[in-house]
Order: sequence, then C-alpha cells, then structure tokens
Amino acid sequence: MNRTIVILLLLSLLFIAGCFGNAQSVNLMDQTSITADVPDRWFVAPEVWAWPWENWKVQQGRITVVDEPINVKKPMNIQHLTAQVNTNAARALMSASIKLEGLYLKFAKKGIAASGSAGFAYGIRVDDPIDDYRSRILRGKGVYAGFNSLGQLFIGDKRSDEVKALAMAIANGQSIRLSLEMVPVTDKYMLFLVAYDEQTGEMLAQLGRSNVAPDTLIGNVALAINMPRAITNAAADTRWSFDNWRLTGDKFTVKPEQAFGPIYWSQYTLSNNIMKMTAQLAPISPDDNQTVLLQVKKSFNRWETIAKSTILPDSWTAPFRVENWDPAKEVDYRIVYTQNYTNGQTEDFYWSGTIRKDPVNKQIIDAAIFCCFTDFLFPNKLIADNVKAQDPDLLLFTGDQIYEGNTGVGVLRKGDHDRMMVNYMHKLALWGWSFRDIMKNRPTVTMPDDHDVYHGNVWGDAGRKITLEEWSSKSGYKNSAVVGNKGGYVQPIEFVKAVEATQVSHLPDPACTKTFKQGLTGYFTSMNYGKVGFAILEDRKFKSAPMSEGYFKHSGPRPDHIPLVGETLSANLPDRKLLGDDQIAFLRKWSLNWKDQSMKFAVSQTGYAGTATHHGGYDNYLAADMDCGGWPQVGRDKAVDALRRGAVVLLAGDQHLPVVYRNGIEAPGDGNICFITPAGATGYQRWWRPEDIKKLPISGGRHNDLPDTGLYYDGFNNIVDILAVGNPPASTAGATCLEDRGHKVSAGWGIASFDKSTGKITMNAWPVKPGQNAMDPAKSVQFAGWPITISQHDNFGISVAQLPTVTLEGKLPETMPIVRVLDSSANIVSSARMYDGSFIPKVYADGSYTVQILSPADDQRVIKEFNNLKPGDKAALKFKL
Repeated sequence: MNRTIVILLLLSLLFIAGCFGNAQSVNLMDQTSITADVPDRWFVAPEVWAWPWENWKVQQGRITVVDEPINVKKPMNIQHLTAQVNTNAARALMSASIKLEGLYLKFAKKGIAASGSAGFAYGIRVDDPIDDYRSRILRGKGVYAGFNSLGQLFIGDKRSDEVKALAMAIANGQSIRLSLEMVPVTDKYMLFLVAYDEQTGEMLAQLGRSNVAPDTLIGNVALAINMPRAITNAAADTRWSFDNWRLTGDKFTVKPEQAFGPIYWSQYTLSNNIMKMTAQLAPISPDDNQTVLLQVKKSFNRWETIAKSTILPDSWTAPFRVENWDPAKEVDYRIVYTQNYTNGQTEDFYWSGTIRKDPVNKQIIDAAIFCCFTDFLFPNKLIADNVKAQDPDLLLFTGDQIYEGNTGVGVLRKGDHDRMMVNYMHKLALWGWSFRDIMKNRPTVTMPDDHDVYHGNVWGDAGRKITLEEWSSKSGYKNSAVVGNKGGYVQPIEFVKAVEATQVSHLPDPACTKTFKQGLTGYFTSMNYGKVGFAILEDRKFKSAPMSEGYFKHSGPRPDHIPLVGETLSANLPDRKLLGDDQIAFLRKWSLNWKDQSMKFAVSQTGYAGTATHHGGYDNYLAADMDCGGWPQVGRDKAVDALRRGAVVLLAGDQHLPVVYRNGIEAPGDGNICFITPAGATGYQRWWRPEDIKKLPISGGRHNDLPDTGLYYDGFNNIVDILAVGNPPASTAGATCLEDRGHKVSAGWGIASFDKSTGKITMNAWPVKPGQNAMDPAKSVQFAGWPITISQHDNFGISVAQLPTVTLEGKLPETMPIVRVLDSSANIVSSARMYDGSFIPKVYADGSYTVQILSPADDQRVIKEFNNLKPGDKAALKFKL
C-alpha cells in the first residue's frame, strides 16, 4: 500500500473511531439514522423499504430476517428512501450494527454450516430514464461492500484475506459495527471499510479501495445480506439482523418527504351526502397504537377531529364514514397517526388531501380509467403526472392493481395470515405509491380483479372455496391443471376479505347486504357525483366457472381456452351466471332510475364480449377465452339488456388493449357501448386481428377506414361492432427504454368525459410513450381511432324499435325532464333524461306502450303521459313545462 493511501486510511480510521464513540467529535453532519425502537412488527420504518417485506421483521429491537424466508434469487436488502448519495465532492460515512442470527431453518435442519455475508450496497441506480429512488427498489443495481462469515471484507470485487478475529466474533453472535467511508481524493474517491466489535470498540478488520469513480457512488444505499457468492466468497445460508443504521456527511442528500408510511395513502368517495374514506396503514404491530384520526381544517388553520377509526388488524385499514356531509364545500383533511416508540417517545404522522365539493355545476365530468399494473413501469410516473395535469373529477381503477409476480417475489397461499397480507401489501404498495398523490384529492373507485386475489382468472361462483388440492389437480384437458376453473377462491377467505377491505371499503354502502358462500359479501353499489350516476359492478365474484357442475367438454388445451368457434355454442348453458341474480336485479332497478342524474355509466372489471383473437403471442389464435365477459352468453345478454334500458355506457378494463365497441344481443346495433381502457403496464398481451385470420368475417365496412373495426361475431357468437381498437405491434423488439416498451405493448390510460348539457360522451385513450404530454396538443398522441364521441342515448341501441318522438315546446329548462316508457303491464321498459327539445323513446319488442314525462323539479312526479303507443306510430308527442 503506498504512503498516501496509508495516511488516508489512518485519518479515516481516526474519523470513524471518533464517529463511533461520539458523533459530536467529528465535523460532519449526522444526516439520518434508523433504529428499531418499535414493537415487534413487519413494518420497519417510513424511511426505508425492505425487500422482500415478508422476509424482514423488527424483533426485539433489531431489524431481522425471519426464520423461514421466501426463497429469492437476489440479495435481500433494505434501501434508504429519504437519503441518497449525491454528486457533491464531499465525504460520507455509513455505519450499522450487524449481527449473525443463525442459519435459515431449512439449512439448519440439514446440519449445514453457516455461510453468508452482510453489509451495504451503494450506487444503486436503474439504467433507464425511469430512475428515481422508488424505481431503484425494484430494478436498481449497485456495488456491495461488507463482510462474510469467513472473516473477509469486500468492496465490489476486491476482497481481503480472512481475519480470524472477525470470523470468531461473527460466529459467536457478537454485534459487529461496520462502517463504510467515502473520501474524495482529487477527481476520484477512496473507500474505507472497517469492522469493529461493537461492545469493546476494538477494530477487527479493515479494507481500502482507491481510484473509485465518483459516478459509481451516486444513487440509493442499502443494507444487504447474502450477496452474490462471486463477490463475497460465501453462500447464502445465514440470517442476519441490523440496528442503528447511520448516514453521515454532506455527500448524502436527505429528503424527508420521500418517506413512505406509516400512513400509506387514502381513498374516498362522496355520494348522497355521505363521505366514506379508507386510510391504508403499514403492517404495524398489535402493540402499536391502533387509533387513527380524521381531521378537517376549520377557520384560522385550526384542525378539528371529526372521526376516529380503529385499525382493522386483518388489512391495516382505517375506515371512516361521515354522514350529513356538506357536498357544496371543499374541505382540506388530514389523517393523523401517532407512533409510540419503545423508548418512550412519540411522533405524529400526517397524510393530507382535499375532499372536493361535488361538481354539480360543472358542465363536463371527467372520469379517468385504469387497469392492470405489472411493475415494469413503476412508479408509473408518466401516467400519474399526465393524469394529475388532466385533473379528472374522479378515478376508476377497474382491477389488477397488482400481479402475482410484482416486486419480484411470488405469492403465499398458506401459513400465517399476517405474513400473507404483508406479501400482498408489498405488491399493492407499488400501486398506491404511484397514484396516492392523485387519489387523495378526488373520489376514487377501486375494485379488485382476479390477480388482486392471486388468481390468473377467477370465476367466483358466489364465494365458493377451491382447495389447493383442487387447484393443483389435473383438469382433464391435456396436461393442464385445474387452477381456478372449478370456480371459487383458492386463497383463505380471510385473505379475500382483507384484500377487499384495502380496495373497496371506501365505496358507497353496498346495494346488497346478503352473505354469500364462506361469509363473503358483495360490494356492488351505485354512486352519484356531479349529477352523474354510475353503477359499480363486480363481474367476477358471482360468475360461473368453466368446470362447474354439468360443464361441456371442448378440444382445447385448458378448460377456459376454446380453440374452435363452433365449440363455443356448446358453452352457452342457460343456468350459467355472469353478474348473478342479486346483482342483475340491482342493475335493472338502478339503470331505470334517473333521479338526480343528468348522465349515467357503469364500471366493471371487464367488458361483455370477447374482443381478442390472439392471446399471449402475436400468432397465438384463440377462438374464445371464458375469462372474458362474453361468457356465459345468457348472463352476458342479461347484463347488456339491463344496461341498454337505461342508456348506460360501460367502462371496463382487464383485456389490456383499448377497445370501444357496441354490443348486440339479437341484432347488430341493439345494445350499449363499452369502452375498455388500455392496461397501465401490460404483461400478458392480446390482439384483436380478425382481418388477418379470416375466421371471424366482417359484416359491412370499417369505421373511419381503421383496420379490424366493423361488425363481427366474437368467438362466443356475440354481436360486436368494433369502433376502435389499439392493437400493439407484433413484439417489443427495438424498444429503446421501459416507457417505449410500454408503448409497444399498448400500455396507457383512458378518460371518459360526460357533457351534461349535451348528453355527449367522449372517450379518450392515451398510450404510454416517451415524451407523452396529454396537455400539449403538439406532444399529445392518442391511440388511433380516439377520441370517440357518442350520445348517451346511443346506448339504448341504434337499431331498436322506436316510439313517436317526444317534443318539448317552449323554452328549455335548466334541468331537463326524464322520459320513461312503460309496457302494458306497467313495467318500466326504458328511461333517460332529455338533453334538448326532442327525444326518441326506445323499446325492445312489439306491443303497446305508455310514455311518461317526469317533472324536472323532483324527477319523480308524472307531468304528462301518452298512452297506447306502438313502434312505428307517427303521432306527435308534444308537451310543455
């Protein structure tokens, strides 16, 4: 070692020794420290992110690897969220207490000797424009520095000789104080790694590294264990614990606002003077404080507590329900949680937002629509930033907020409930973190889909239990397993209920209070906001399964994938359900009731047709997928019929590619319109390519000369008129970055705009694309075929029978009346609000009908009635207010 390095090393050791003994003795600022002064729990601290969550726990005042960790393929780590190494030419010191806790149980049972490593990682960055402190926790790569159980130190690929004293201290379970210092020397850096016996202060080993390029230091830092054997010369067999992680020096930039937790996010809805909100908490301990406060800002910046909530232990949610809410006022709120530390100190944490006033006087109501978030675009900044700028009135997340593989860790299907929920919350946190800043300030509707409850597909069968044995058994279709095809939920029902608590507990009160199988309840309901009414549906929970009793057999490789169009007709079994009897009854009643609503829509997980011809691969043709809402056909027709009678457009997700189409039941054009939003970050791809395969012939011509548009029968023989489709290219080859990859898989988001003065609905679909700026016409690019504008009344069906036109004479009122049609038995056939001086009532069968005009003053009192009307009559139906 040359003389300069020796002097620097000695100076560094004096500095570290002073820092170890007394932080005030050095001329560097102690930027931040992490200690485990909390009860035993999964959540470590707001300033850090453990990976994987379910492998780390605070136990007896130390951050510890659990006894039975999930098997992972890369080093486990705890990254710092609020402190990163910056570009300053300055010194930095990172130190932590590290202790060997033992072998993993799976190795201990086999008598394998302990062999592992522990220490730090630095310079953690992502080689992509999506590179920030959040994206690095998933995809970041850095340099490791630490020690192994053999007594060797290492910095990157440089490793010291074995030091017997260090090896013995580790083996004896002594606490090792490890420090890594960064010292600038001209245009390079010197790194010094030193290990101490924490109890005695004795230096056990040291290692230096010179000529380190400054750019290799910049980025996140982490605690890490069991790092790659090629670097550490040690296998990954051992458990470790940490405490008192300290970052010192001006080369660290500290941003407290980057902390995450213990309040993760909030979601709220406002409808009919009831405000409901759910605060999502971190996975805290039963020994932590269990009370959460909801406060609103009063005059003179005074905060007043208006509600208290006890954290639900299965989901770590704090639900609030406030009646008699004044919807005409904008209200600033904050959620307050007090952390009680084991050292006797307390700290208050806040999460703030705004409950907007109900935009009843706003002409156009904008609803942003999302679905399907794999994690390759995390933190989904392009979508979040664009939507924040677009400032929609409400948000609709239609499902698959998570996927099983998100975070790089699989799922837990059995064992401790809390740990299963930590596994889930680890994944859900990526979604919540991405969108919490736009969710907190506007109503948000969230609904779980199949992947949210750890199913590739879920046919809920009203809550049936499918056992793990059924799940893994053979289906009888070639060599495929049953998985979910017998119907029901494979996860414990407590898990399913907890998932719903995290996603739907803030929705308006359910329309149905019945209890279904395994004690599961429904959350389908309706909401009025801005004088737009919408139904929140759940088309998975009650759906029949491909292998439910009496199922038909086809020639496909798996139960839910039908390869031949002709075979799909055999799947049209009359007793199979889509929405279920209770939900259909609710939807029929809601669709026909227009009280206090200027416009209507429904939102559900998926559309009610099979609008994909190819699945998983560009040339992988599939006649029909029983996961889509086009099956069962009888149930699908009931749902479409209920929607069309109220002229209700359907907004949905799940299918990954954006599509707008008109449903048909008995004839082309006799159904409502559906807008399926693009996936936010597509994994499994789909295409609608009937023109390429010639197996689904088109009837008539294209729309706007766009390929694959026009009138078709889908694979289930449902009538669909495709108005626009956003097919991705054949592959992602040539993608220049992650956002470009997103563009090549048709990732994006949608916004549906409801113009209450004209009854026009405009559907927009934006792709994820580098540089996308939806607010700048010069940089805004929508999918080909969008925007699409329709009339609310188009959703009655454009080809159905018509009664004589109703005409309102005189000056049009500010609030237009409702027109409803009754059949000869006084059943309501169709209903909607007028937008101008004329209205064409629609019916769906021959017969004699009555047309009623309801008073716009209360939307209930009949002010004019026309009787004995038949389709095709030429009578003039005129009235005045």
